[in-house]
Amino acid sequence: MKIDEYSYLWDEEKNNHVLIRAKKGYAIYNKSNSLVTIIEDNVLAAAVIDKMIESGVKVCDSFSELDNK
Repeated sequence: MKIDEYSYLWDEEKNNHVLIRAKKGYAIYNKSNSLVTIIEDNVLAAAVIDKMIESGVKVCDSFSELDNK
């Protein structure tokens, strides 16, 4: 897969997603359907997460913060 295939995470569905800090990086969480996006390619996942952060996707320290975001 290519990074462009994940552009919905920082473009049209940006407000539906948050990044949750984890011990070894971030979890990509969809607030509207309570699903986590898993990207098996670590290099691609890092690039997607970087793009999400650059685009202003909210970052939370835990799932308990979701009620406040």
